[in-house]
Amino acid sequence: MKAVLITLLHMSIIFSSSYNLCKDYNFQHSEDAKSYVKMASGDFDVNVTHKYRVIIPTLVRATVSVINIMNPIEIKRENHSLWIKQFTFFLWNTIFIAISGTILFYYLRLFELNFLSCFIGSLLFITNRFASYSAALPLVDSLYYLSIFMFLYGIKKNDLIIIVSFSLLGLFSKESFVFFLPLIIFSKFYKK
Repeated sequence: MKAVLITLLHMSIIFSSSYNLCKDYNFQHSEDAKSYVKMASGDFDVNVTHKYRVIIPTLVRATVSVINIMNPIEIKRENHSLWIKQFTFFLWNTIFIAISGTILFYYLRLFELNFLSCFIGSLLFITNRFASYSAALPLVDSLYYLSIFMFLYGIKKNDLIIIVSFSLLGLFSKESFVFFLPLIIFSKFYKK
């Protein structure tokens, strides 16, 4: 129950700090954001560095399909479809960053820090500029953050299932996750 409350609080903070950026920011000059929006539309003819980061664009596409089924009336508004996609990215990114903050909280607890220290640590993560930017724009960094924190949590708990699962998820969220993989080896030498 505590994890759910912490995650909901994180979501509230991220939502309130990122919504205006989502609403007002023109991401058309961002090649990354344009690629992910294209992928959410089903067009995977994008830059090769973005092509395999399919998880969040696929979730967005599925969510937009459900929204279109639930709301068959076409709203006469310029760029309505684009706004729905952008807002859906915002919702998924907010969820993933909130969960990442909660995982960070529990990761810090593994170091026997007190509740307040862990909570402040998670707040520092979710309120930083990059978290707000990652939540507000059509990007996939939020899943990358989740993968990193779960991977580190798995290493600290020595849980092979978490390590393998989030290694794979991390590699599909961003290729640079590969640089975290040597931590598995190094962690064996640096046990408590």
